[in-house]
Amino acid sequence: MIDRARKLSLVQQCQLLDVARSTAYYQPAPPSAEELALMRRIDELHLNHPSAGARMLKRERNSSWSASLSTLDVGGRCAESL
Repeated sequence: MIDRARKLSLVQQCQLLDVARSTAYYQPAPPSAEELALMRRIDELHLNHPSAGARMLKRERNSSWSASLSTLDVGGRCAESL
């Protein structure tokens, strides 16, 4: 998408692609070990209950783990792990 080796400046490339310049500099942070464990657990729950939605997964997860989790967090983590 954006190539730093090109003759066009980064600003010009971003303007041509109609993206914010901050997008070119963004480096996503790697997920923590805790987040990876959480996503792995949600994946396991989803494999055991393939038709379950975020609400049911939240109930399953909250009943089996000590920490609480919101429905939005479960839905977001499921989408992240795809």
